[in-house]
Amino acid sequence: MAESLPQIEEGVPDDMEQALITELERSLGNSVHDLCFQNDPEWSESELTAIENTPQDIRIGNTFWCNCAKCLEMPTRDESCCCTEMPNLQQYLTEDITCITLVQEMLFFCTNEDFLDFMIRWSGRYTMAQYNRDRKRILRKASYRAFTTWAHGHLGPGNRIPIPSCIVNMVRNKFPDDNQRYTGFYWSNDYPAIDMAYDG
Repeated sequence: MAESLPQIEEGVPDDMEQALITELERSLGNSVHDLCFQNDPEWSESELTAIENTPQDIRIGNTFWCNCAKCLEMPTRDESCCCTEMPNLQQYLTEDITCITLVQEMLFFCTNEDFLDFMIRWSGRYTMAQYNRDRKRILRKASYRAFTTWAHGHLGPGNRIPIPSCIVNMVRNKFPDDNQRYTGFYWSNDYPAIDMAYDG
């Protein structure tokens, strides 16, 4: 068991601070100079070759998988899905309604700014300053949440389902980002790398 070290207080003399540093280095031994992640495995030549020769997913970079004619090309396989492929949405699709973006009930819940604004204020997640600064981004997020709840019911924390590309297209057209910067779908344990610095 490691010895407890005295805590450094404000105004500690330099010689005492140096003594504490020396004590820490002594207790750590030679490991204080070890490289970080020294045991990280490296790819073998055969693994690198296999990775390079892996074909790109056939759904990425096209919309041939879309049956409603309203989908966008999406950057990942998970995002490359059409409303016609989702079992929960089949009940709304008919001969006349070939895309979920044509369902009036869904349009009210997912694109009506007054309704979305009410839901945003009700959630209490944003200050007025945040809302005014990032209004369209917050409306997009609220719209995606409204769609997911409308289509699948409450999923619970950490449970996510990709949103059909046609819905993403509709929401981005309704609440566009001036710089065309959008956050795509990610699973609850797979979030943007920029947020990793804030893991607690």
